[in-house]
Amino acid sequence: MNTIKLLLKNHWIQGLAIAAVVLIYVGLSQYHISRVLVPQSLSTRGLPVPATDVPVVLPPDPGEAGKATLAGIDSDKDGVRDDLQREIVYMYPQNDEVRRVLRAMVKKGQDMITTEGDHEHFKALMVGYSAFWDCYDFLVFGKNLANDTNFHILDHMLQNTSQREKKFQENDYIAKPYSTEINLSSEACTKSSVQGQY
Repeated sequence: MNTIKLLLKNHWIQGLAIAAVVLIYVGLSQYHISRVLVPQSLSTRGLPVPATDVPVVLPPDPGEAGKATLAGIDSDKDGVRDDLQREIVYMYPQNDEVRRVLRAMVKKGQDMITTEGDHEHFKALMVGYSAFWDCYDFLVFGKNLANDTNFHILDHMLQNTSQREKKFQENDYIAKPYSTEINLSSEACTKSSVQGQY
């Protein structure tokens, strides 16, 4: 009887241990997924403006006013929304080339939201958007496995209102079908859809 009780007790403890491991794994997975789906931007955390490799004049944080329209606020008229421009500087203060590539990428994303056009127009935008993503991955990670957290932050910020998300998805539907070739070599930044545009 004592042997049976001991076995049952051991099984009960093992069951609790397995359940705890599963719960921890699920919790961590949900945390990771939530960080990807709703990432927290650097530029809205009240951090000081980082020192940059070349002089950069940041526009003020547009706050909620920057979400009032599809186009948002571009106070310096450089073609990039102020919130995105600030975030890119906070992400890569010491790499001007990467900042220029990301600025060109988000311009394509903004055009997916704010412009009108046919299949070929939106197809070209999406192919360009993906091409700049490849170029960014190569510049930052080379041929190593990319950590696309920063890309997800910018992509989320691009579509940070229900109206922007809806417009992007509508125009992405118009763009389909299209294909993009993943390129993690130096050619990623010399393709025709990238070269000379950043």
